[in-house]
Amino acid sequence: MALKKLFLLLVFSPPVLSDNITSRIANGSDVSDFNDFSAFGSLFVDNGATLNGPYCGATFINDQWVLTAAHCIYGDDNSMLYTTVAYQLRDKSNYSSSTISKPRALEFYYPDNYINSESFGLPNDIALIKLETSASGASDHSSLFDLSAAGIALPLDGNYIAIGHGNTEATKTTNILQQTSLTKTTTTDCNNAFRPNVTDNQLCFTGVLSGAYRNGACSGDSGGPIYRSNGGSFIQVGVTSFGPKGACGVTGGTEITSVYTKIHAYKSWIDSVMAGSVTPKAYVTTVDGQRQLVKNTQTPAANSDDGGSLGFIPLLLSLFLISYRRFTCGTRKLI
Repeated sequence: MALKKLFLLLVFSPPVLSDNITSRIANGSDVSDFNDFSAFGSLFVDNGATLNGPYCGATFINDQWVLTAAHCIYGDDNSMLYTTVAYQLRDKSNYSSSTISKPRALEFYYPDNYINSESFGLPNDIALIKLETSASGASDHSSLFDLSAAGIALPLDGNYIAIGHGNTEATKTTNILQQTSLTKTTTTDCNNAFRPNVTDNQLCFTGVLSGAYRNGACSGDSGGPIYRSNGGSFIQVGVTSFGPKGACGVTGGTEITSVYTKIHAYKSWIDSVMAGSVTPKAYVTTVDGQRQLVKNTQTPAANSDDGGSLGFIPLLLSLFLISYRRFTCGTRKLI
């Protein structure tokens, strides 16, 4: 009976996020040309009195819709209630500038089959945010997701670039948006690193070893983009999801540094959401001048992504054997 109680506590408790998580791109460098990544967005928690973040990255599809990771918003009512999305924030210290458009989030969407469990590899870790007001100056960036321009295949030898706010090295911080080059690996190699939980709807990458660290994404980069360079233009192919447990860029026996949700596997879902055919999981309303969060959600499955189930003991063991972590900046601290 005691074991069963422990199981229920582990499965159904809300996620507890580490206090020592900070945002960084491992072995990154300052973005050389911000015009290449002008769709980039940064998620903050801003209630008017206190400011926290950026806690995740994002991509502006247009002036009304933003793409990010589901785990950035799942189960965090306060963050959803007060999330703002800063448009084209190259230097995060400039958030308060009147020149930075930072509309509030209004509606939140993620797939019904998203599983908020690291032990199952965060399948279907993708989300859309509809904004309360249009982002001033935001362009239509939907061409970023046009794979036809780059070909359907995503080759292992392609040129891939991830971006996000954070450290250039393990102990050095920066306010400037960072970029790093990554190399695509196979799903088989990824499953060897993270147990057989990675699906064909996810993309895995490694990075060049520089000193003690490999290039890669890290905490706080969740929801941000990875691009494939295609003859001078960029196509976004993934949304940052998770990577190995431990210090960023230190892979602990595996060369895989980061895993991304494959955007193009969710094109139909994205189109349906933006067409108004999908009910939001949550939305913000105002009652007597106070913001309130209304949830329409039923909890996603906690044990499988296909309707199946695991035995009790294997599932319990899997919860203790988590070998990777999501990249959310969980402390929501003022940077």
